[in-house]
Amino acid sequence: MLLGFALFISLWALTVDVWKLPRFSNLPGPAAVIKEWFSPRPTFGLSVYTPDYYLHILTSLRRVLIAFALATAIGVPLGLMIGWSQKVREYVFPVFELLRPIPALAWVPLSILMFKSTEAPVIYITFLPAFFATTLNTVLGVESIDNSYFRAAACLGARPWQTFRHVVVPGALPFIFTGLQISMGVAWFSLVAGEMISGEYGLGYVIYTAYTMVSYPTIVIGMITLGIVGYLSSAAIRLLGNFLMGWRVRELGVEPGLAIPSRPPEQRPLARAAISIAVFLLCWEIAARSPQLFGVHIPVIGAVPAPSRVLTAWTTLIGDFGYWQSWYLSTLRVLGGFGVAMLIGIPLGLLLALSRPIYQIVFPTLEVLRPIPPLAWVPASILFWPTQELSIGFITFLGAFYTVVINVIGGARDIDRRYVQAAYAMGSTRKNVFFRIMLPATLPSIVVGAAVGMGITWEVVVAAEMISGGGSSMGGAGMSGGVGGGLGFFIWNSYTGGSYEQIIVGMISIGIAGYISSSVIRVAGRLATPWLASA
Repeated sequence: MLLGFALFISLWALTVDVWKLPRFSNLPGPAAVIKEWFSPRPTFGLSVYTPDYYLHILTSLRRVLIAFALATAIGVPLGLMIGWSQKVREYVFPVFELLRPIPALAWVPLSILMFKSTEAPVIYITFLPAFFATTLNTVLGVESIDNSYFRAAACLGARPWQTFRHVVVPGALPFIFTGLQISMGVAWFSLVAGEMISGEYGLGYVIYTAYTMVSYPTIVIGMITLGIVGYLSSAAIRLLGNFLMGWRVRELGVEPGLAIPSRPPEQRPLARAAISIAVFLLCWEIAARSPQLFGVHIPVIGAVPAPSRVLTAWTTLIGDFGYWQSWYLSTLRVLGGFGVAMLIGIPLGLLLALSRPIYQIVFPTLEVLRPIPPLAWVPASILFWPTQELSIGFITFLGAFYTVVINVIGGARDIDRRYVQAAYAMGSTRKNVFFRIMLPATLPSIVVGAAVGMGITWEVVVAAEMISGGGSSMGGAGMSGGVGGGLGFFIWNSYTGGSYEQIIVGMISIGIAGYISSSVIRVAGRLATPWLASA
């Protein structure tokens, strides 16, 4: 662990202070950051000697823990029910998948409308990504349980509740705790977006304020502090998971024969999906129009524009070329960042899982960097990358990279070692063991990481497109009030212009794009793991 940190800091010092490499020379070096961090009289007003430093940490920690607790308390039971019950899945999951890719930053203006206090919007923005990550991983964990366990429980006369308690919950636990690690990461991940609206205090507020004041050492101090606190949070979850799952049989829920869904599919999923979305829209319309219909204002949802008004605004944008240009730019950026994250994250995750020395050197540094939110990387990416588009690509890449790596490591490490030992006993080479056992057994976890990572990537694209300012050569602010710079810029520009209907149009557009992307990944996952359907 210490060797990994030492190598990281040494490389940072060499590239910035010694070699002064192009694109690195503009960044603050470790010496400048450490001097400011531990100075009794810091130049920019924040160090370990100032009380405000600890107040910022405690404020952020309190917000993240509240959001994480809510995400766990709601997401785990909901995910278990969606994965266990086909009917619940068909009614609930379509709405869930439409809302999941909407970035936390896109909810900022609506959260201000829905919640009157300054604290509730911050917790809400932090809660959303954690909730979606927890729920999705729990769903996929239930679906991955070998169907033979359900048949065995039925043969022994187990009732549905007993099967749920003794098969579903334990079988999904490995995926649940992987999801909780990701959930904690994305909670810190989205904290900057949440604390942008808090007005004061919090590490996200420190980073954003330092960015606007061009105080680069303070930005790095905030980023490192955020990473350390996030690393300790994730480590605590891993320890808890190891303690609670120390009894489990390794085959349960994680063997290479990851199975088929626990319930046979029914024949009306599209109809139920349409019903669930229609009910959602109807409830939204009634709540938004409650003052006119009932003379009573419904809290939270009643402050959001009605879907009929959103539809009117949407119809005016459908024929606008700039709107579709925004779709194209955002999709291109998401696919580019996601593709690079998969190309780097999958081999790195496998390497870390298979090599203990490399894991001990590299993983602690990754865990410190993982909770640092994309917005915290904005100033560094502007300084480092030569073009705005590369900066956007880097921020988008971060959204999926850590999620893919964590899932690959978890999947590879949970393989039953008896399969590997049996292969070696029969004379298999390391290459055959890797391609015939390790890689196929890890594929389900890779699919999980890809599905969650795609959702987070669409979430991050708003932060990434904030860098561009809509200044892409393929569109600009002159098109229909700012469309053309990507859907993220479209949402942000609509927010600054006070057009809440267009904000929701942008949010729904990202939701649709994310839903289609996740569906493509799920289909690709089924094609890549055909043995699961026949297990």
